[in-house]
Amino acid sequence: MGDREVTYTVDRQGKPALLSQKESVAQQLINGVFLVPGNIPNLPIGVDIENYLYTSKIDTDDVSDKLRKTCGRNFMSSNVNNVACGITDYDGNPTFVLTTSIGVDKDKDTLGLVITGRNDTVHFNYKFMSEGIKKAYGEIGGKSNGT
Repeated sequence: MGDREVTYTVDRQGKPALLSQKESVAQQLINGVFLVPGNIPNLPIGVDIENYLYTSKIDTDDVSDKLRKTCGRNFMSSNVNNVACGITDYDGNPTFVLTTSIGVDKDKDTLGLVITGRNDTVHFNYKFMSEGIKKAYGEIGGKSNGT
């Protein structure tokens, strides 16, 4: 079933559980964002998010270029598009926000990634926009619940 990431859990048959292809792309993007050039010997790739987390200005083209080089060399070339990012303040903590369009086969979506530093720890979370929109509009299985 190529191009799918393995989780740290097992399925009903006791085999390693696999993420969906879309979740696998998200995981690879997250890995690329946190990867620091030099983590992989002889391959100077990675976004190194800590350099951006505590700055007031971000060059989106620079982040996009690093992300494309990092992820493109590893597993994809045209699945990541329209990268946008910025820094905002949330609860007094600098917060890095990244959105990007991803596409796996015919499944296209927008991924939102939020990273913040709090209490000397970096916290992050991500969500596919289609999931957030369904939740906001009360859709289940593509059908409205009448609200």
